[in-house]
Amino acid sequence: MRRALWCIACLLLAGCGGGSTSPSVPGSSGGGSLSGAQGGTFSLPNGDSVTFPAQALLGTERVSLSASATETPSLSIKGWSTAPGTMTLTFGSPAGSGVGGSQGTPMVSMTFAYSKANATQVLAAQAPILEITSSNGTVQRISPDATFDSTKGQLTATFLASLLNGATSAKLFTAIDGTGIVTYPLGPKLWNSATGKWVPEPFTVDPTKRTVVMVHGIFSSVETAFPCEQAIINAGNYQQAIGLDYDWTQPPATEAPILSKLVNSLPVSSVDLEAHSYGTVVTLASLPQLTEKVDHVVLLGGPLPLNGAPQADPGYWRDLLMLGVWLAYPSQVYDAYHSGMISSMASNSPQLQAINNGLNSITLPPFVQVAGGSPLPQETKNPLVYLLYEYLYDGVINDGIVEQKSATQAFNTKTSEITFLDDDHIQLECDPQVQQFVGPLVGSGSDTRKGF
Repeated sequence: MRRALWCIACLLLAGCGGGSTSPSVPGSSGGGSLSGAQGGTFSLPNGDSVTFPAQALLGTERVSLSASATETPSLSIKGWSTAPGTMTLTFGSPAGSGVGGSQGTPMVSMTFAYSKANATQVLAAQAPILEITSSNGTVQRISPDATFDSTKGQLTATFLASLLNGATSAKLFTAIDGTGIVTYPLGPKLWNSATGKWVPEPFTVDPTKRTVVMVHGIFSSVETAFPCEQAIINAGNYQQAIGLDYDWTQPPATEAPILSKLVNSLPVSSVDLEAHSYGTVVTLASLPQLTEKVDHVVLLGGPLPLNGAPQADPGYWRDLLMLGVWLAYPSQVYDAYHSGMISSMASNSPQLQAINNGLNSITLPPFVQVAGGSPLPQETKNPLVYLLYEYLYDGVINDGIVEQKSATQAFNTKTSEITFLDDDHIQLECDPQVQQFVGPLVGSGSDTRKGF
């Protein structure tokens, strides 16, 4: 099953069908015959090498290894680019691998001298790309685990030998930050009803107006997550909205104090909080530190009640996170991993348990919880993705991020109102159905219905 998951994740990144690698540029090369039973290592004068452990491949393979300092593969991914330099492993005939995909199977390692001229960008992104071409022309891309040696200017990537089954070549190169992603400065924002836009500080908060604070999720900002803010204001009978653009690549313990500081600084008697996706976790982590009165907490598509998301579990996060590469720079993906943000979202992680324990020690405001019922649109286009999510969620319906069993469990049955809509995860913020459900529950201030 693990092999299947890896292969599915590979296909997700390249799509199904034909493809070809960039033309080879002359450079150093070497090779020879490899006994699959014994394994072996091939090296080049520039320090590039590939090591096959014993039993990694079947029979005897003819293997060649080449390197180019100038070849720059094309990545048609928004926000991603590549540094010059490749190393290419080529098989005389399609490689055979008789091993399965379990954690105990052999791992191939490739050591690669990355571009010295782009070293700063390479180390900031830490995003090696392995492009595997199969005999049927299919091109698969993954971002394998790797260690970087800045002193030697090398990275060493490791991956399951089973990924090379049927491969005719495997090319390794490095991604760096590109262009095409719009980012917004971090900090508080105020919704301007006249212009229909979020504006950064300096701005003036009216202490007499009924206020909602908006918190976005990963790969987003309040500008991109809540462009429909006026509709949310109208449905919830609010008079002003404050948003917080925070660094979603950081763990909840880092960002929650920033949110609580903002909320506590507002010159209003009370607020509502509305958060989406990862923002729901940041919001819940901030509640014990709030001195401001909170009337309602609206949670849209959160991994609740702090069960976590299977995508963040070890063995899945890297390639699944790369499904969102068109929404983030590779350096942001690396920062999310390096900071501990990804591991904090794993199922029943210590970080989530700590947040849950903190909530058990306080009196909770009324919660309104919303989750979607269909995977993300880009996922439903690929049946392999659907199968992968069915595996991750044990066959239950999910919105691409949130388990149904989590979405339908309340923190406190006396203070929660829950709905499960036929939406995907990224539609929840601006869907009129969500606004029609949430608005009446929060629109009149403190609500006495069903324990509100």
